[in-house]
Amino acid sequence: MKINYSIFPALLLLAGCATQSVPAASVYTLSAPQQDIAETANKEQQAVLKLAPVNAARVYHSTDLLYSDASHARNSYAYSRWSDAPVVLLQTFLQDELERSGQFAAVLPPVSSAKAELLLESTLFDFSQHIDTDGSAAGVIRMRFYLVDNATRKVIKTGQFVASVPAATKDAQGAVTALNKAAAIISRDLVQWLAAGN
Repeated sequence: MKINYSIFPALLLLAGCATQSVPAASVYTLSAPQQDIAETANKEQQAVLKLAPVNAARVYHSTDLLYSDASHARNSYAYSRWSDAPVVLLQTFLQDELERSGQFAAVLPPVSSAKAELLLESTLFDFSQHIDTDGSAAGVIRMRFYLVDNATRKVIKTGQFVASVPAATKDAQGAVTALNKAAAIISRDLVQWLAAGN
């Protein structure tokens, strides 16, 4: 049987290509600004607030770092991802900021079995980088909140907040920086909205 040795170099080349490593993914998160927790008196007289899980489309339950263009096409940045799903990152971010506000005796996560007088439900509509036809980009977060009386199960009030922060670059790093700033704006507006009463 005649062996064709000429195929060996080609096979070695293919093997070399197959073993080339894929670039490691860059992992990003939301980081709340470091600041002191507000000092408040009569903590025992304040209500306990519980956060419900954030409602959102399936795409925001993955770790994809999303961007959309002027044609409304939605894509994710390759080799870049969030450390957790946006619904989870925002939940933790908002809980931390609400706790720091000092408005409540405690701010409970969804898994808590403790009793709370108030429930904060939310829906996430957008958490992505928008890239326009003129080349500009922005990190955009849009959420709606529902403050519920746990005793009566009645909605006390609702509010929708949108934060759009210009991104310095049209890439994953630019998106993450802008979305972190947008999350800070959303949390600030939420704190002020809750403090305003009915």
